Amino acid sequence: MRHSYSLLPRFIALVAVLVGGCLCLRTNAGTVSCGVLQRQLDRLYFPRGEESLVLPGAAFTLICGNDTITAGYIEWSRPGISVSRPLLPELVRDSCAGATVLISTPDIDSTSAINLQIDPRLPWNYALVTTDSTADSLGEWQHTGAGNPVQMVGDEGDGSDGRADGEVTLQSSGRDYGRRDMTIPAPYIAALVPNLGKRMNSQGFLTTSAYYRFGDIHLPYVLPESELRRQDRFDRGDSADVRLYPYDPERGRGLIANMPDRPQIIRLSYLHPGLEAAARFFADVFARDRIKVEVVAMDTTADVMVAWLPFLVSDPSAGLQQLYGLMSRTETAQPAQKEALLLIEQYLRLARNATSTDARDYYLNLVDRSFKEDLGAFPLFRPFERIAPSARLRNVRADVDGRLVVSELILLSYPPANTPGSDE
Repeated sequence: MRHSYSLLPRFIALVAVLVGGCLCLRTNAGTVSCGVLQRQLDRLYFPRGEESLVLPGAAFTLICGNDTITAGYIEWSRPGISVSRPLLPELVRDSCAGATVLISTPDIDSTSAINLQIDPRLPWNYALVTTDSTADSLGEWQHTGAGNPVQMVGDEGDGSDGRADGEVTLQSSGRDYGRRDMTIPAPYIAALVPNLGKRMNSQGFLTTSAYYRFGDIHLPYVLPESELRRQDRFDRGDSADVRLYPYDPERGRGLIANMPDRPQIIRLSYLHPGLEAAARFFADVFARDRIKVEVVAMDTTADVMVAWLPFLVSDPSAGLQQLYGLMSRTETAQPAQKEALLLIEQYLRLARNATSTDARDYYLNLVDRSFKEDLGAFPLFRPFERIAPSARLRNVRADVDGRLVVSELILLSYPPANTPGSDE
């Protein structure tokens, strides 16, 4: 079926033909112009997709010369390709090889706030790349490059309206936005850290004993409803690395039994709400040695701590630097521990100034080993994050470290039309 083509559409079609040397372009009128890749099973395939904001439900018009051949809607879209809903065979002419397609695209909303629902168990300041590195709370506002304010909210009780444009969570199951979800290794790890200012940690027996009794079998209990893997290094996740001390509960119990100053009570602190389950797991481990354990929150003066540390590809020493800062803030009376801290400080400086990757890794390996052998600090596990954007939130990506890049987020002015939300 042919229809007379009005003046304005003819002008648009003429422009599309004149730029025929370019297969596709983004127009200023909220449309994408492109050719047809192929026709299969009464569907048309187009070489534009999500990267051009061609989304399911978008209307398109097929033009040949000065005539409109047919119109329809996009059924599904992926990066670099989109497919129409089925069309009547007689409405598509195989002989029109030079046909041009005009596909409507949604406008970009650069003013509305973007609400990101953040799992309160994760350390958001490690998980996100924000535009304001000084922000120290979830409620503080950031901005995208397009100008949208971005608010990171924890849960529905924090004053938000409960509607989120995206979600960053540690849960392996939960709200499901669909196939655009990303599951990535988190840019942080959990660590067991002794307070060197306490006499009971002078030889590292407490934490080393606990580490001997922590294995893969216990991962479901330290961060419930999450996907985890055991972590054996502070500085990088090379699969060739193995844990310094094997999983050996008997040896762990023997360390406690032979402690010269075995404590009767210890204070064990989790330094982030997401680590409470891990702290209570280790409290149960110590309780089996008839040691009374008081579990407290966010107390860096406790005898033993469970902490999040950054784990970054772009800065392999980041977690070691933070661990050094945490362990060196209290004065230790043990000469061996003082010497170990001094050596760690020197090795970290040498690693930062190293002129080659091999030299840097050599010094970081010495630091990693010294924290474990000399001071009794141990990496425990690394979770996986799930980033789930809504249909309106686009350009969602993580950087090389696995952190969500807030500045590049794009918010569409409306959800895809003519679709029941099946673009995922």
